[in-house]
Amino acid sequence: MPDHSHRHEDHVGHKVLVVNNSNVIQGDNGTSFFPPQGPTIAVCDVLLKFHQGTHSPDAFTNNVHELLFNQRCVGSNGGPVTEARYNAMIPLGRPGGFSPSECPGFGRPFINVAPPVPADSPSDTRSLGRLIAETGCIDAIREGRTHFDPLYPNPVPFTVSDMDDFWFSDVQVTGSGLDFHLAPLFYVVNPSRYYDPSLPNRMGRIVDLCYTDLAGGDYCAEARQVTQQTGQQVGWNDPRSPFKGTLREYRPGTFSVRNSGPSTVYTDVYGRNASTTPFPGSIEQYSTGNTGSEMYVRGSIKDYAATGVHAPN
Repeated sequence: MPDHSHRHEDHVGHKVLVVNNSNVIQGDNGTSFFPPQGPTIAVCDVLLKFHQGTHSPDAFTNNVHELLFNQRCVGSNGGPVTEARYNAMIPLGRPGGFSPSECPGFGRPFINVAPPVPADSPSDTRSLGRLIAETGCIDAIREGRTHFDPLYPNPVPFTVSDMDDFWFSDVQVTGSGLDFHLAPLFYVVNPSRYYDPSLPNRMGRIVDLCYTDLAGGDYCAEARQVTQQTGQQVGWNDPRSPFKGTLREYRPGTFSVRNSGPSTVYTDVYGRNASTTPFPGSIEQYSTGNTGSEMYVRGSIKDYAATGVHAPN
């Protein structure tokens, strides 16, 4: 690629997920917290690596992040076998900004921040993109606004523990007999940073909010308990901080393969311009089989925390 298209990613924020025997349920479209009741139509094995830093201001503007994706699905009762190995820099929403997360509520206007790197980053207009906690959530907490939590029967107040990251994408590779579609979700329950345009780097540390009038929620209670024991405020990069970016849910999400051509094609770094022959800077993509209709693969929730682990990671 020319120099203006370089995208440098730090070594932290890269996470690997391995899930074997993930059941695909008929009628599941991912809109509910729990999968619906119904028959299993396929079983999938997943191996992916994704770059999702939730410790720095990078994602406030930069929407392009690396995904290494491998998935093999076997249809129930001797159904078809489909497999895909897809590697690309995928766009997650629009470049140059992001949208607010679940607190104060999905669907609020896009927040323009700054030019992205690279300047020619492609835009993903089919998904919700990157939903990141920002100062609108602080206002919602102070005002006592509530939201629906699937784990509770009645609406519950927003707390600092609700300052999550949800990253969505919608990628497709077409051409040379291949139609591959993937719409994944990458969810981080405990990021360490939030967006505040009044602060240096436009970034605040969520754990610091636990020592203000906003204190509330299980994570803040955990941080303040450490402070009661030590007499010191928990720092954002302290292993004892509950906001360390380790609790993540990765869903491959909507998945389909329809391949009437060769099993291997070549694309550019963004997964575009599929060709049966390699070209300068191309990436090899592999897929076989035919899913028929699209399926929804749930993936797994994993906590990457261990002794001594802290943000950034």
